[in-house]
Amino acid sequence: MKKFLLVVLLLLPVIGFSQKKNKTYDLLLGGYTRPNETKGILVYRFDTGTGKATYLNQIDNVENPDFLAISNDRKFVYACNVDTKGGEASASAFKFAPASGKLVLINKQPAGGINPVHIILDKDNKNVFISHYTSGRLTVLR
Repeated sequence: MKKFLLVVLLLLPVIGFSQKKNKTYDLLLGGYTRPNETKGILVYRFDTGTGKATYLNQIDNVENPDFLAISNDRKFVYACNVDTKGGEASASAFKFAPASGKLVLINKQPAGGINPVHIILDKDNKNVFISHYTSGRLTVLR
């Protein structure tokens, strides 16, 4: 009886592991844009079970979206847009459809600094915070 119990206890982690479902995660990739190369924000879906990332969509009408933030409800994406000529950066807001990976530009406005290095939302998704490396500023946008 003790051997049977030991075998069952040893197999429980294996049984539990084999019954776990694969999870998927949306991956949004931004970066500097260049003519005839990757443009805008790319959306992929990553499957933890297979280890594969599948291309879903991309949006092209945004320049240099190098830092991204996703709202807690996954309905919106915010991007810092770097001005590569050293001018003031901008921030873009997008509506995000997780099922299709589609992004739709809502608006774009000045970000209040030069060379943004991070963007984050508050827990209520009401304010976007952007830190700027070159100008040493922190900007808050509603």
